[in-house]
Amino acid sequence: MSRTTLCCAVALLILTTSPAAFAQIPRIATVTSQYAPTPGNPRAANLEVSSFSATANVPLKINPRTYLIPGLSYNLDELRFEGAPEGFGAFHAMNLSLLTIRKLPQDWLLAVRLAGGLAGDFEGVDDGMLRASILVLGIKWFSSNLSVGPGLIGSYSFGGLTPIPVLNVKYKPIPGIAITAFLPALAQIGWLAHERLEFVLLMNLNSGSYAVRNPDILNGPACQARLAASSCVDNVSYTSAKVGAEVNVKLWNDMLWLDFSGGRTIYRRLISKDADNERLDGGSLYLPNTWYLRSGLSLRPP
Repeated sequence: MSRTTLCCAVALLILTTSPAAFAQIPRIATVTSQYAPTPGNPRAANLEVSSFSATANVPLKINPRTYLIPGLSYNLDELRFEGAPEGFGAFHAMNLSLLTIRKLPQDWLLAVRLAGGLAGDFEGVDDGMLRASILVLGIKWFSSNLSVGPGLIGSYSFGGLTPIPVLNVKYKPIPGIAITAFLPALAQIGWLAHERLEFVLLMNLNSGSYAVRNPDILNGPACQARLAASSCVDNVSYTSAKVGAEVNVKLWNDMLWLDFSGGRTIYRRLISKDADNERLDGGSLYLPNTWYLRSGLSLRPP
């Protein structure tokens, strides 16, 4: 999973922060599944996507002003479309992370997150599957209802380093309503309708990049034909932007929540690249948009 996925993951950790309870921010555990069916457009490449993800975080209080939060995440994306090479489809990503949050004077917070892991089809494992990232984010609380935080993400994968500026904003215009954003990856407005019920309207951007190591693909006729003229596929990336709505229902003891969401993609793209991380000829596909459904369980801090 790439830099934008990291943005969303960190947004879940940081957007609920407040000066008084700055360390009560990570969801202890989440498990989610998502499905986006093929749109059935006969004039375009139709892609069906099934996803599963799981995360775990362990908040450790170092002192009254500092928390250390190690984390572990796993993601599976299954990409299926007509004409895909034999063996193409299931891609995995595993990450370890370490988030440090420090409360500073004058209502500032500093968050630094280091992460690293592997991403690919895991038909083979090599150093080309390694990726790493760092996030540095400062958050200034102007009041109990408004915070703004600029930051920077540095993402390394497949031999390339990409810096991305980010902006974290949280605003509560009235009790029960919260507007949050972690740009460019996430923007949402939430309404706490009841102590056991939340409604959210959201727009988010996700992207996953994976190494291709399946010998049936690398040694297949399509790949061998490419080698004569240029090079063969080494990694693929799938990017989607979505708008939708979410309903969260509290099940137990202020901690266990059931999450449902659905909506429509507004942008989808699949890119194939070679070992030099250069796009292959004909390796960029703009995909027709489709509906999606998502469900999950989350364990929030008490």
